[in-house]
Amino acid sequence: EAFERGAIGRAQDAFESVLAGTPDFGPAHVGLANAYSLRLESTRAEDAPNREALAKGLHHAREGCRLAPPSGEAWAALGSLSVQARLTSEGIAAASRSISLEGKNWRHHMRLAHASWGEERLRAARRALKLLPGFGFGHWLVATVHVARGAIEEAGQELEAGAIAQDLQMHESR
Repeated sequence: EAFERGAIGRAQDAFESVLAGTPDFGPAHVGLANAYSLRLESTRAEDAPNREALAKGLHHAREGCRLAPPSGEAWAALGSLSVQARLTSEGIAAASRSISLEGKNWRHHMRLAHASWGEERLRAARRALKLLPGFGFGHWLVATVHVARGAIEEAGQELEAGAIAQDLQMHESR
């Protein structure tokens, strides 16, 4: 949760250590899937993003869902990784499943918003913002739909709200 690039390797090592002793422990597969997802994201701007991290992340997310089917986090991880792999339908289905299991988790709604488009994106992003007011990325996701629809004034209002929220977060973290 620190979003520090160096922490990703430590998280991977910890989850792999757990899985070495208990290979059927679903939550460890989910944690490892999320670590691989972050590993991929940390290399996305490079000439060669870490595609191996994506493949391993998908594997562990699917294992997490198989071993812990009532875990909303497992399905949310699969949703995120599926979107990263451009498996959009699978990503939307998995993210929707995470919400059906844990509907009050803002992260699940945000993952569905990121995976989807149009009205589905608007509903999911607005629900995430209701659960976590002031989350700038939620406003940005809403704005993308407004831009695509040519509703530039509404998009601008969302982006302004997101910028204000981001500024407030920066001041609060000091």
